[in-house]
Amino acid sequence: MVGYQNFKASKFLSSSELEYLKISLYKKPVGIKYSKEGIPLDLIYDEDYVEDEEFEYYVKSSDYYISTRLLKGVKRVNEGDINLNIIEKTSNFLNFCSNDEGFKWGSYQRYTCGIFLWAYCEKCDCEYIVRVPCYREWCQNCGQELSLYHRRRYLKTYCYAIEMYEMSGAVGYLVITCPEELREKWKNPEELNRVVNYVERMLEREGFPCGLCIWHFAGDRSRRWYPHLNILIPNGYMNKEKLERLKKLIYNRLGVLVVHYEYAKDIKKIKHLCRYVSRPTWNLQSEVKPDNFKYFRKFRIWGKKYFKSAKIKKTKDLEEFAAYLEDLVKKGYLKDETEKLVITLLHGRCCFCYEKLKWSMREEFDLENKKIYKLGWGCWIIDLKKIENIPPPEEDYWEPGMGDADYITEEDKKLIEEMQRKEGGNEFI
Repeated sequence: MVGYQNFKASKFLSSSELEYLKISLYKKPVGIKYSKEGIPLDLIYDEDYVEDEEFEYYVKSSDYYISTRLLKGVKRVNEGDINLNIIEKTSNFLNFCSNDEGFKWGSYQRYTCGIFLWAYCEKCDCEYIVRVPCYREWCQNCGQELSLYHRRRYLKTYCYAIEMYEMSGAVGYLVITCPEELREKWKNPEELNRVVNYVERMLEREGFPCGLCIWHFAGDRSRRWYPHLNILIPNGYMNKEKLERLKKLIYNRLGVLVVHYEYAKDIKKIKHLCRYVSRPTWNLQSEVKPDNFKYFRKFRIWGKKYFKSAKIKKTKDLEEFAAYLEDLVKKGYLKDETEKLVITLLHGRCCFCYEKLKWSMREEFDLENKKIYKLGWGCWIIDLKKIENIPPPEEDYWEPGMGDADYITEEDKKLIEEMQRKEGGNEFI
């Protein structure tokens, strides 16, 4: 199958390799072995099964397919073999956690929160299943960096960021850090909302018609409550006079002195920036309980009319949506057809006719004798023949990008360390 890999047919992955993708060999009991006297001795197993732990279902291995995109870094040495040397070196993965045993970006953890949504497209005769996490940062699963929640939030942030990049040729990154004397006051969600409301209105008056704000609630150095507001705006270089004016306005109204600004003109750096600002941070602190923050919006945009991605979710025009999608592919923002399928599905549409899907919550699914295609990002397509015509990706491994598992270079490490250092308020520009 082009672009996809069938476990059973090719003998492509060993049990240890399956484990990296959270897929395990599964023996399904199909009968009981009896003695001559009729005493039950043992179970009879059908070993032709695999279990997708993210999906929490076992299926016939001959009916289970994964995109080659999920085999990032898995390179063939000889025909039928896989070199896992790179995978075993966890330091080579984009891992934001404090140790090498943390969660990895992609299909490396089991999700236990949230629900499954199911939809069926009569026109294309295919089923879709999407896992929807609970989206609570204090959740044991969603609160982990590189979780499904983090990836979905990153995807949304990235869609807005690339539009701002097209507006100005760069994305500006502004960080407003809460000073020590205001931390107790900023434990109130209403106070954080007042901060965002002022910053949005002020930036709009200062010539930034749109942008987005994301709260971080703690840093990486302690367990203290340490809120700071991350802001992305369509802007590149900012002269000293303009930056000093923004700092003065922020200080006069909010009493905040530490304000950091930088900008990114390279798509790769923009993607790293989006991954960084969209990460969950609530569980990095232990001072504030989530009781008062249950309905708090940590992610907000202003100037919605300037964002296609904000309007495209509500449009019923199939041609408009198709044009939006093709534009993402044409300009290189989506790497291949698999990502195109994922982003279409996460917009609530059929991957092929782009019609709006009607979703319902389900706990059980009829998967007997059906083909299951794992796309990543918590998305599966069931019993779909059209996917056989999808061209393969140019490479069987991820470049740093929107994928389920990204490698990190030495240059990337320095970028992340620099962001963490500046976010800590050590620089005043």
